[in-house]
Amino acid sequence: MKKKKVIHLEVIRIFALFCIVYNHIGYVIFMNTENILKVTVSLALSILCKIGVPLFFMISGALLLGREETWKEVYKKRVLRIVEVIVLFTALRFFYECYVIRTRPFSSVQLVKSILTGNILHPYWFLYAYLSILLLLPILRIIIKNLDEQGMKNLLLLIVIFFMIIPLKALVVKQEWQVSLILDEKICYMFLGYFIEHKLQKSDFSLRNMTLALGGTFAGIFISFWLVVKPHINGGEYAAEMIPLLSMFLACMIFYLLRGASFRFTDMNVKIEELITAIGSCVFGVYLIEDYLRAIMVWLYGRRGLYIDDVNSCVLSTVIVVLMGIPIVYFLKKLPIIKKLI
Repeated sequence: MKKKKVIHLEVIRIFALFCIVYNHIGYVIFMNTENILKVTVSLALSILCKIGVPLFFMISGALLLGREETWKEVYKKRVLRIVEVIVLFTALRFFYECYVIRTRPFSSVQLVKSILTGNILHPYWFLYAYLSILLLLPILRIIIKNLDEQGMKNLLLLIVIFFMIIPLKALVVKQEWQVSLILDEKICYMFLGYFIEHKLQKSDFSLRNMTLALGGTFAGIFISFWLVVKPHINGGEYAAEMIPLLSMFLACMIFYLLRGASFRFTDMNVKIEELITAIGSCVFGVYLIEDYLRAIMVWLYGRRGLYIDDVNSCVLSTVIVVLMGIPIVYFLKKLPIIKKLI
């Protein structure tokens, strides 16, 4: 019997998908205009949408770190599935480039290299990153299981200091910080997702705390915004490298807010829950094919002599790509082999 989906995590998953698609379409679109309103909206969206992948890792932490599975179950059920996805979708992309858009000749050696190196399509880097997490999942579970409450708080404090505060401090001091936390950022997101989902109580999501988190979200976007545009105001280029500076903080705020909202919407209509669950189940599949859908959007715009070159067209294209992808994946999941993978 399948476990019932956690609705607020499915909402976060869907939100993360929109973030990722917009990030692929309009990440630096704010550089194409001097219109203050368009720069403001598009840059704010770029800053917010950088949390898409972090949210996926946080969801994984919330769902996986507390489960009881043997090493064999993890590797047979989870690791093998991602390996199969990597092989299948890398091969599909390779054949697409060889025989559809004809940007490379066919070579079995190059196909194997593409599978091993992951250089076939940039968005697929996430598959390899997720695979690396799954390989360590049993160990991460042991760490979580053996951490008492104080140990968890200490771990989170270290993450906050080294991944949220020190990067900002470096901007002021203008000197590289020599001490680092030997902990991968992706694993930190897993721990943060687990903590917010399982260790915070309902009382921790008071209206006051939620309001502070919302204010923190706007403050984080504003700080990032200022760091990006300040060099441009002074006559230089936009500091686009500053866009993801506060992504971990913003991801935590959004995850916290949506988790808190789940306590206030406890009587959701069953049909709406089913719709959210159905859409959420298609998110991974849409991620796998969204590059093809974006190519279709570029082609459609080109047919009309238009370009996806401003915030309006980027937002519209993002919505259309997601709405196109969901029914495609929904029907693909009817195929037994595909259903198992996506």
